[in-house]
This record gives sequence, structure tokens and C-alpha cells, in this order.
Amino acid sequence: MARPKCPDQASRKKIELMVKEKRSCIGGMDLPIANNLLAFCESLGLHIIQAPVSSPIGNSTPQFSALYHLSKNGGEAHHFIGLNTADYYDRQLFALAHELYHYFYPSTHGGEYRICMTDDFTNKDDVEANYFASEFLLPSSRLISLSKEWVGGDLSKGDMPMILRFIARIHLVWWLPYKSIVRKLLENNLLDETLFDHLYEQDTRSLEGQYFKIASSLDDQSIRLLNSRTSMLSLDAASLETVISNYLKGITEAEDFVETLKMFGKQPEDLGIILG
Repeated sequence: MARPKCPDQASRKKIELMVKEKRSCIGGMDLPIANNLLAFCESLGLHIIQAPVSSPIGNSTPQFSALYHLSKNGGEAHHFIGLNTADYYDRQLFALAHELYHYFYPSTHGGEYRICMTDDFTNKDDVEANYFASEFLLPSSRLISLSKEWVGGDLSKGDMPMILRFIARIHLVWWLPYKSIVRKLLENNLLDETLFDHLYEQDTRSLEGQYFKIASSLDDQSIRLLNSRTSMLSLDAASLETVISNYLKGITEAEDFVETLKMFGKQPEDLGIILG
């Protein structure tokens, strides 16, 4: 099978140093951060728009997971990430971390839009963004230490149920998608290519599959959350406040204000606004 591309060794070391710098702001290298990722993005001043964008009928995989947009107005720059909540929740988090790479390290030859469309990119910027996302959500140093602690550092010596339990424990605590964990195990020489191929082809989303049953027995609530398509429709608090402020200052007409709120399932009275 065709294996996902990985950055070269020099790029990996560079990205790992980037991650260490960025993670130092939110708890260091040893703690899971995925459940605080949205709050971290908002603390950076990023505008996060969440909306479900479904695929064409007959295709269960969304056409994109997220996009990053840089908007320049006068002398000000505004950074937006659109998150496709029609995707699985763990993939949403991975895509959010992927777009963070484009925010932190903008391409010198890219445009103002970057779209996260798949796990398996081939262009250099997105291959590196995927590696950053994986490393940001679960640093390799921590994965290696956990593998030594839990399975003696060599998955090839275990049987398949043991290997799946190990992956499930990582998945349920660190919220990194299953396939990203398997790629990371290969990148860090914790499994061989034959075992990688077998694990990578597993249908881990099926409620009747072996992996889901194992994960569910460990933490049913978490695996169902990570395996859900949340279909969230939401605007970050700062952006919502700007929408309200523009109406109150007379910049936005009442009709446009109402229509904007309706897009996100809200009404003026929900926010304490009485239309004049």
C-alpha cells in the first residue's frame, strides 16, 4: 500500500523544536492538550468558525476538514480558521492543529487560504503541517516513553489485541486520531512496515469492529465523542461580540444582523438584544 509521506529528518527535528516552543505556553510536553485546543486558538486571537459542510450524497468523507484564511483590511490582519464539524471530532482537532501550523509558519509562496482536505498530503507544506499537528497533540518523546512504560517499547512482540489496547489508550487520552497514532508509531520505529500496513487498513469507526469495542470497554464516553460528527454550528465569542457591536453602532442593518445570527442558530433576544 502507498504510505503517507513524512518530512525528512532535518524537517522533523525543526518541527519538534517548534512544538516544544509552542507547547511551553500551554503546559509543556507531558500533558494532553487537545481538549483545550479551541481555547488556545482563541487566546491567540484566531477567529474560529464551526459549521458542518457535508459531502455529496454517497461519499461519507467530507471534502475538507478545515481551512485557514488570512484577511487583511487596511493595516490590520485577521486570522480565521473554519472547522468542518461534519467530520469526526478527533479529525476536527487534528485539522485545527494542522491549520495552526499555517498560522504560525505561513508559506512564503502560498495564498491567503490553506485548506486541510485529507490525512495524506504530498506537498511539502502540508506534509509538515500534518507532522506538526501530530507532534503538537502528542509529542514523539512522550509516545516513546509511554510505549516503554506500557508495552516495553516494542509493539511487534505483542499480539493484536494488546497492540489495539495500547493504541486505544493513546487515542482516548491524547485525542489524536487512530491513523495518526499508527503513522506516529511507524515514524518512531515502534512498529515495522508490515504491522503498519495491517493496522492502517483497520476500520476503526465501525461500532461492531474490534478496535471500537476495545476502546469502548476502556472509555465508552470518550470514544463515542471522538467518533462523532458533532455538526456544531458556532462562532467564537470575540467574533460574535464584533457582530453585535457592529449592529449597535449602526454599521450593520437590523436585517443583516438577524440573518448573520440565524446562520449560527441564534436570535437577537438570545443575546439580550432588543431590535429597535
